[in-house]
This record gives sequence, structure tokens and C-alpha cells, in this order.
Amino acid sequence: MHIVDLKGTAVESKENMKALGIVIAKGLTWGPHVTSLKKCIMKIVGGVRIVRNKLNKAQATNVVTAQIFSVLYYACCVWLTPVLGKKNLNTIARLHYRALRLILRDYRQKISREIVTSQTKRLPPDKLSRFVLASLFLNAYNNQKPASLVHQLSSNFYSKRRKPGFSYAYDSSRTKIGKQSTKNWIGSAIGEIQTPWTNQNLSKDSIRVLLKKTFKTN
Repeated sequence: MHIVDLKGTAVESKENMKALGIVIAKGLTWGPHVTSLKKCIMKIVGGVRIVRNKLNKAQATNVVTAQIFSVLYYACCVWLTPVLGKKNLNTIARLHYRALRLILRDYRQKISREIVTSQTKRLPPDKLSRFVLASLFLNAYNNQKPASLVHQLSSNFYSKRRKPGFSYAYDSSRTKIGKQSTKNWIGSAIGEIQTPWTNQNLSKDSIRVLLKKTFKTN
């Protein structure tokens, strides 16, 4: 704990702080956020399970989406990345599938995660994170905002190969979030896009449909 003097006002520094529902830790490790998220999600899961028997599958899906997934994946493009660490990534995966098992009434976890994914048509956490980031990427590109990002992406577009797309070569030597390389993070999302879909003035709904086809579950 440190005291910082700002124009005569003593400000106490903290290891963690919460902003807009996100727990931001020193060094941007995101572990404290996952811990806070787990406590919150488990309470919601318990509440949904109480009323699950009064809901059909479609209703249960809507409840899980609105009450659990909206909280679990809030701002996930910021914190849900491979650098989160194996332990925290596993925690998110367990919460993800615990929520989906409510839909299938698989309370004793007898169904494999692969089957749960297939039957609920929901992307696993790692792929969902890339889906969200790719969606933000395409929205920014097609709406020409911000201009600096569009310019940089345009310079990395390739069309001479059999499969056109983006080769994101951002210099991340000076731009890192914790141990996270911006290049690898964004590149992993863009790598999922099968078609560039640029300069078409696509609506958000159109982009979402195209992305769903790319990130479809079996």
C-alpha cells in the first residue's frame, strides 16, 4: 500500500480496484476478477437451479443467457485471453459448463463437455472470446472507426493467397498488457475469420450472422 500525493491530496493506492463491474488488479493479471466472478456466478446458478423445473428448455436457455452468461462474459474481450492462466481459464470453463448443464438438467455432470456444447449450440469459452473480439474488429473496420486502426489493418490485408484475409502484424514490442502480447491476442481472433468482409458496409446483424457461421459448433 502506497500513498501518492496529487497536488496536496493524499491518494491511497490499492492492489485491486473495481470499475464498471471489472476487478482490475495490479499488473493486470485478472485473477481477482475471476475470483469475484466465480462467487457471483455460483449464487446466480443456485437461484436458476431452484426454478429450473418450472421452465422448458427454451425458457431455461433464455434465463441462462440473460442471467448467467451476460455476467460471466461481460467485457470478456478485455480479460478472457490465453494469458489469463490455466487455473483461471479452467475456472471460467467450469462456470460456463455448469450454467449450460442447467439447460440440460445434467446436475451430476454425466454428459461430456463436447456433447453439452453440441446440444446447447454454445461456443466454449476460448472460442467465444475470439468471436467477441472478431466481431468488434469487423465492426470497427467496416464502420471506418477508428481511422488509425482501419489504416493499419488495410496495410495488412493480403489477397494473393488462395484464401484472402488479414495478416495482423502489429508491433507489440512496446504494447503489452501484463504478459499479454497484443499481436498474439488479436491475431488469434482474426485468424478465425474465413472471409475479410470489408468495404461492404455490413450491418452489425449481418456481421454477427457471418461470424456465427465461422464460429459454428458441431
